Amino acid sequence: MTGEREALVALNLAGDLGPVTIARLVSHFGSAANVLGAGEGDLRQCPGVGAAKAASIHSALASADPAREFEKARRLGVTMLVSCDPGYPALLRKIHDPPVVLYCFGDLKAFDVPSVAMVGTRLPSLYGSETARRFAYAIANAGYCVTSGMARGIDTESHRGALDAGGRTIGVLGGAIDCFYPAENRELGRRAAKSGGLVVSEFPFGRKPDRGTFPMRNRIVSGLSRITLVVEAAAKSGSLITAGQAAEQGRTVMAIPGRIDSPTSVGCNILIRDGAAMAISPDDILDELHSLDVAMPGPPAGHADGRAAKPSPAPPPKPFVPLSSEEQSLLDAIGSGEVQIDEVIRISGVEAGRANALLLALRLKRLAELLPGGWVRRKKG
Repeated sequence: MTGEREALVALNLAGDLGPVTIARLVSHFGSAANVLGAGEGDLRQCPGVGAAKAASIHSALASADPAREFEKARRLGVTMLVSCDPGYPALLRKIHDPPVVLYCFGDLKAFDVPSVAMVGTRLPSLYGSETARRFAYAIANAGYCVTSGMARGIDTESHRGALDAGGRTIGVLGGAIDCFYPAENRELGRRAAKSGGLVVSEFPFGRKPDRGTFPMRNRIVSGLSRITLVVEAAAKSGSLITAGQAAEQGRTVMAIPGRIDSPTSVGCNILIRDGAAMAISPDDILDELHSLDVAMPGPPAGHADGRAAKPSPAPPPKPFVPLSSEEQSLLDAIGSGEVQIDEVIRISGVEAGRANALLLALRLKRLAELLPGGWVRRKKG
């Protein structure tokens, strides 16, 4: 007897079946396993499934081999999460059309870290490349995850910036994990996976990327993230599609402004004109994340039958912020009240010039506030 996980993988293998159609079939028949046991005539009775589609689904399911898919995943070190698994990312589960299966290479704990999606043009200017790296570095350095699409350009720079900070990053592919695209970013994907991050795809093994798979990928990039930040984008850009999907998913959309005569900044400037929040420094992103940490309850996990679970009353865990031993010494020296910076330096024993640089780093990590008159305190909240 086919289990529910195997049945969902089989449905995901069935060619043209998208997540919305799969959800409709599962709802109609009561379970994914029941869909697999349905005859062609039974499939026709499902709303939205006509005779031609029923024949196509029945034929595709007859040849689907979930056991082979699980075995290949095992050999490649890939974890397969299906939508009924408790480890499936809860925030992604809340979108209209969550992926039925996620193929994951790396550390699944990355899904537990609040994330910012960073997207933009594949042909960035020097300004766009440097800005993406700088923002990604600051976001990851503050303990958050950076999610992007592993494409050339802004995606690549965003992943690199997060990794340079020693942080986590998630790359969502527009094709199968074993058809890594673009090929030149394969090592970047390995680096992300080895550094506590992930490479993710919803596509079965062997599915090469095409013009239809990238828009599907984009909804996962935004769906995993609390904020979608558009760094640099033309007026007609896939990044604007991602921003639109983020807005439809109820997520915050932010954009970095650019020169009004730069073609690669037109998209961002239009987003800002039309209501997206403007980000002129990483602090704008971190402030928004802090607000969401306070206001946004942890996303509830759903049930396999689609019923919503009761939301947890506990707030989401704060992101882990890596600290050097000197940074920790300074933070300990600050204590619980306001204190003069000179006193912090004396207590910590850190050299003055070095201490001032590290205090600035603690401010960027949202752990300390530098006050007028040479005072400092821990950041509240």
